[in-house]
Amino acid sequence: MSQKTYTPESLEPYLILCAELVDEYGPVMQPWLDRLEAMYEAARARQTHESAADRIKRKLGK
Repeated sequence: MSQKTYTPESLEPYLILCAELVDEYGPVMQPWLDRLEAMYEAARARQTHESAADRIKRKLGK
């Protein structure tokens, strides 16, 4: 079975929705938001074609 590939733009509405659900229902919804954030970051990384070392350096501000 093939895995669906998401774009950052396609995930943005879901990120907002999940954030609103966390605000409304609390920590019970946090795992959903965490998963979507990870998917969003992965989609962004695929778009930029950045090396792993460059990504970590950017995160560390170096």
